[in-house]
Amino acid sequence: MIFINRTIISLLITISLVIAVAKNGFSQSDRNGKIVAFHPSVGNSINVYEKKELSLFTEYNDSLFESAQLVKYSVDDYTILFKTIDNRSFEKLISIQELDTIYARIEKIKPINKTSPQVD
Repeated sequence: MIFINRTIISLLITISLVIAVAKNGFSQSDRNGKIVAFHPSVGNSINVYEKKELSLFTEYNDSLFESAQLVKYSVDDYTILFKTIDNRSFEKLISIQELDTIYARIEKIKPINKTSPQVD
């Protein structure tokens, strides 16, 4: 009897967690965000070659990675939209501190050209 009660409680907790995660995922995709640049040197999307060159998003497999885009929802609310080569996509919340780290890494390897163009 105790085993059955524990099993039922575990099942209810699991179902509640799945519903909560799904609900949060749907609310993320229902919001309107704006795609913005990670850094002026890379623009609005980072492809697999830039990922490798800049050593970004190392937690994701290069062979599946297609692109990453920064989505701004509000002043302090950003996500990264990842797309894979098999047409899947997902968003990951990112903090301002993590964005600063990404910006600094890009700036170190591909700095913004601060010189103005010369006129002949």
